[in-house]
Amino acid sequence: MLYTLELERERRRYHGVLVRAIEARKRYEERERRREEMKEEKRATRERKREERLQAREIHQLMKEVKEDMELTDHTDLPEISRLDGLRLPPEAFGNILMVLSSCTISGKP
Repeated sequence: MLYTLELERERRRYHGVLVRAIEARKRYEERERRREEMKEEKRATRERKREERLQAREIHQLMKEVKEDMELTDHTDLPEISRLDGLRLPPEAFGNILMVLSSCTISGKP
């Protein structure tokens, strides 16, 4: 009888050790699973940000490109300009004056 009580006590103690070991293993596996999920989430975030940067860089490059007039799709006709009243200069001389004025304005010299 004493032997069976001792065996029962030993069996319960061993059972408790096994249960704690199983619970510890489950906690460890849960931590590892969460750690892997976080790594995967960080990787996905990095990948998404990288894709966004590439897309922004491509858009920036497209916006920087110089387009020829014939490549544009929104062609509009130039307005008809009538001659200025009272102007005594020939049209070529008046155009030259406007070009000089434009270049002076751009360079900042009055």
